[in-house]
Amino acid sequence: MTPAGLAPSRVTLANGVAVLAKRTRTTPAEGERLVRLVRRLMEHGVLMSVTGLGCLSTPMGEAELEGLVETFAAVLEMERAG
Repeated sequence: MTPAGLAPSRVTLANGVAVLAKRTRTTPAEGERLVRLVRRLMEHGVLMSVTGLGCLSTPMGEAELEGLVETFAAVLEMERAG
């Protein structure tokens, strides 16, 4: 059972690309925060949809994955700092 307003996550593997999708209901403030995060990620070379959908290619190596994690952490810290 999932909390109210949340649908279960799903992972799809197609042509070597893993896709994780999770749908949630958001408040207007949460939606605005997600748009800011997506914009900041894009400014740093990471693409993510405004619905929160992101993809990882299975051929990505350690360096690419580490860069993705570091970028996401930096963008989250920017959001916390305001």
